[in-house]
Amino acid sequence: GGMIAGGLAAMCAQLIAVPMDVISQKQMVMPVDVYQREGSVKAICSNILRQEGWIGLYKGFGLSIFSSLPTGSIWWATYGGSQHLMDSMMQPPEGTFMAVVNKLLIQVT
Repeated sequence: GGMIAGGLAAMCAQLIAVPMDVISQKQMVMPVDVYQREGSVKAICSNILRQEGWIGLYKGFGLSIFSSLPTGSIWWATYGGSQHLMDSMMQPPEGTFMAVVNKLLIQVT
């Protein structure tokens, strides 16, 4: 579960990050005079869409997914597994005062 969710989260993040990266890279390589005239996000985005279509905003998406999908999957699977492990380790011993309080709190919430 955590591995699939982590992979999907990484992919969704890249759907947002890659177009921003494409636009910022275009801004970085623009000469100052061109940047002052045509360097706004709106102008660059319009230009890309007009010349290349939506695909132009997603240049490098495949490589970005190739690197972020495994990382996101492993990260969230490890996080979820660690969370379950720590939760099981933190359970108070049965019959103690804290075990009774814990059960009461679980029933209330």
